Amino acid sequence: MTPGIPPLTSSVLDDLGFEANDGTWDINRTKPSYPREPEAATAWSALLGQRRLQEPPRDDRPALWETEQPARAVALALEAAGHQPAARDEYGRWARDGYCVEESTQPGHARVTVKPRREWTSVGNEEYRSASQLYSWSLQNLMMFEMTLEEHGWSIRRSSSSPYLIVSPLRD
Repeated sequence: MTPGIPPLTSSVLDDLGFEANDGTWDINRTKPSYPREPEAATAWSALLGQRRLQEPPRDDRPALWETEQPARAVALALEAAGHQPAARDEYGRWARDGYCVEESTQPGHARVTVKPRREWTSVGNEEYRSASQLYSWSLQNLMMFEMTLEEHGWSIRRSSSSPYLIVSPLRD
């Protein structure tokens, strides 16, 4: 920490007016009248700035704010990297494919899952008809999320029983 510069707290990111989409939002909330990408990039840039203020300065290790609220930090990393968050419809069903980040049962960890929309007829130009194809699609997405998060200083553990990631800050 650099003397005289306060640690990044949730209020600093809140002051930016940006809340990372964790993939649990209502579909109507996820359709702003303006693009979110510039705001996500600004919030991510602020977080990288905080990482540089650590002792020792490290872009590749999460800052204190990230370690204290990993689900929020992981959601920011995924959104800033351009990954699509999932969304629910007005009935609580999954209405858009994407990531979903939640607090893990393990303190200091986040859980990342892939949520398919409720009606699986097609994704892009590809048809998905079987559970094995859906499982394969989920694993492919998780691998993309894993690469992004590892590049941004997070340690990843894959579940052996179902497709999800347990994410924690990378430690020295």
